[in-house]
Amino acid sequence: MNRFIIACVALLAVGVCSCSKKPDRLPVATVKGSVTFDGKPAAGAMLVFHPLSGAAAEAKLRPVAAVQDDGSFEAHTYDHKDGLPAGEYAVTVHWLKPSGKGSEEEGGAVSRIPARYEKPETSGLKVVVGTGPGEPQQLVLTR
Repeated sequence: MNRFIIACVALLAVGVCSCSKKPDRLPVATVKGSVTFDGKPAAGAMLVFHPLSGAAAEAKLRPVAAVQDDGSFEAHTYDHKDGLPAGEYAVTVHWLKPSGKGSEEEGGAVSRIPARYEKPETSGLKVVVGTGPGEPQQLVLTR
């Protein structure tokens, strides 16, 4: 397991633990969709949602989603697949493959996608979430 995924899981666990004690969780709406890279499912990629507006930005939340084998994802903030608070998000994508030069923990992994997708300022991927379930999000990555 690479360091990024471990860090995301750890942050999510801390967020869930700290939020589960507070009655002031933000309401969330289901956010589903798919991710493709050059027309194929981005199976195994990790998405991070960086709030640009709304209460989620004020709370400094970083919801995540794992991309499944078919390219689908379902985002979560507090609990597994619970959704996202209303607002606008920049989406980053992290998707590694072994480089053949040691383990992923030793830096033996390289990104499968262009580096621009790993920063909220350059990914170009945006999601707007309302207060109810929305249309499935189609995130299309290209070279």
